Amino acid sequence: MLMPFKSGTNSGTTTATNVNAVVVNTQGCGPQGKLVALIQNQNGSNTMFYTILGYPFDSGASAGQAVTIKAQTSIAASATVTSTDVDKNYAAVVIQVQNNSGACAYQIDWETY
Repeated sequence: MLMPFKSGTNSGTTTATNVNAVVVNTQGCGPQGKLVALIQNQNGSNTMFYTILGYPFDSGASAGQAVTIKAQTSIAASATVTSTDVDKNYAAVVIQVQNNSGACAYQIDWETY
C-alpha cells in the first residue's frame, strides 16, 4: 500500500464566485502524482459547485496555464463527492468551490500519492 506524500483538510464557506479552497503543490509527490479528494457539502438545503484545475510541468506555450481536470460540477445538499480525477502528475492542483443555490459550509479532505 502506498502512503500519501501530502494530505490535509480545508474548510470554509462558499461565495458567489469561485474560491481556491485547496491549492496543492504536487511537486515531489512521487511518480504517480495522483490526488484524491473527498469534497463535502455540509449545508442541509443548499447546493454548491466544485471545479478542479491542474498546472502542467511543461515549459512550452502552455506553461503556467491552468487546464481543467474536472469541469464545474454540482454537489447536492449534505452530500460528499469522492474525486479521483487527478490521475497524472501536475506541478499544482487547485480545487475551487462556489455557491449554487446559496452559501454552503464545505470540508475537503485530500491526499496525494
